Amino acid sequence: MYLCDFPDLDLFPILYGALTVSARGGLQKPLLNNTLAALGRLKRGKSAKASSTKRTNRGRVSSGFQKLVDTITGVHVHVLGQQKDTVVRRSACLIARSNSGTAMSCSPAIGLIKKWTHEGVSSAGAMPCLGLLTLDAIRSELAGHDIILVRS
Repeated sequence: MYLCDFPDLDLFPILYGALTVSARGGLQKPLLNNTLAALGRLKRGKSAKASSTKRTNRGRVSSGFQKLVDTITGVHVHVLGQQKDTVVRRSACLIARSNSGTAMSCSPAIGLIKKWTHEGVSSAGAMPCLGLLTLDAIRSELAGHDIILVRS
């Protein structure tokens, strides 16, 4: 798994007082992992602005990769924090099998939309969604998918 730049890296220290946060993501096939890592290095070397032509080309490359996509993907988040005078380490790893990887990113959004549909939206504007859903609400959205959660 490779280090990833997830929003959690900025949000966990602010919202939960985490001292350090690392996040990793990866695919089953080494060729795809290495290709994604190389593309990430290329992106870091260029301007963040992209023309619509570049976006279109990336879309074509991305759709070409769909044929090679793994049936197994994963995300791992490790947090180091402090509760009172004790250092606390927590890790969570999601492993998606049977092409269920997209459910990992979609399920929280679907759960939040369902919650807002039933309860209404409590405040307007863009905001982090951390803490707006319970783990059980997210689990219920993941229930129909072949996804394993490992926590420590």
